[in-house]
Amino acid sequence: MTAAQALLDRVADVRKPSKRAVALDVLRGGAALAVVVLHASSGPLTEEAALGRSSWVFLIPNVVARFAVPAFMILSGIGLTLSSHRDDRYPRFLRRRLSSILPEYIVWSLLYTWLVPQHEASASTLLTDLVTGHASRHLYFVPAVVRLYVLYPVLSYCARSRWGVAGCCILSWSMIWMSPVLTSVPLGELLDEVLPLNWIGYFVLGIWLADTRLANGRAPELGRTRALALVNAIALLCAMLAIVRSAIEQSHDIEVALGAAEPLVFPYSVSIVLWVTAVTFGEGRLERFLTFVSIHSYGVYLSHMLMLQVCALLLQAVAPESTHLMEFSTGVLLGIPLSLGTAVLSERAKRAFKSRRKA
Repeated sequence: MTAAQALLDRVADVRKPSKRAVALDVLRGGAALAVVVLHASSGPLTEEAALGRSSWVFLIPNVVARFAVPAFMILSGIGLTLSSHRDDRYPRFLRRRLSSILPEYIVWSLLYTWLVPQHEASASTLLTDLVTGHASRHLYFVPAVVRLYVLYPVLSYCARSRWGVAGCCILSWSMIWMSPVLTSVPLGELLDEVLPLNWIGYFVLGIWLADTRLANGRAPELGRTRALALVNAIALLCAMLAIVRSAIEQSHDIEVALGAAEPLVFPYSVSIVLWVTAVTFGEGRLERFLTFVSIHSYGVYLSHMLMLQVCALLLQAVAPESTHLMEFSTGVLLGIPLSLGTAVLSERAKRAFKSRRKA
């Protein structure tokens, strides 16, 4: 049996588990795939933007996929709350949660530092990269989540009321609006590194959604707002596309263009999450596949940037004169299975290591 067939068999074996919320798995699996699409399209989009062009082929997937990391933040708040035990003491709670994410993060940070160095490696820069997540441009997510885990008792208190949730969301949205100003002042970037205020609103919203589910014994009743959330997401998506496209034509700088639309990412991402969690999913092949991706989403997230580098090297070897479309297509069509396969192998290695330690 080939490795590909084995992977397909594992996907087919995934069924709707009684203790898993399919909507959350669909959201998490979709976000994991969206992250790969986001970064696969970023290279071609950046190069085209430098020429004042913005092809819809790269622009639409890139902007659509920008819900991914915010969705992960909301899901982190949901997952942490649903899996926490009321009688857990804070040190035990924190140790249990951090031990589930930090070992893999450290291993992947070291791999990125060794294989795809961002700067000259030293003991001090390695420590800084581990604390900030700068070993690769996507790893910032893990230190941000760790800081939110540390603040969980305070944020959980804020999530007890809708006013607290609204206040945290307004704080995050305000920080996103002020981000260009904060990065230009001496302590602004340090403040963002120490207190991930941009992400607190997402995380607290996740805690609130989970608390509502625990209190009611089911997911929040969002059926009446499902259509509104979808319409709102589509309207915000169109607005972001228009803003980014116009800013590219004016600035020829993709960072400036994306920064102009960044404040709309918050309501867009929240709308996507509310819409997905309000949809009733069945047990079809798509749901099973996304559940399978969801189970391995952390490994996909950690590994995908390296797998995209592998895709770029393979494409360069096969077609030295490759186009932007070929680069994007290879990143998506090959990067996703490579990242998923790497995540599965990583999970097997982790289980084998734990079994040896117990033995």
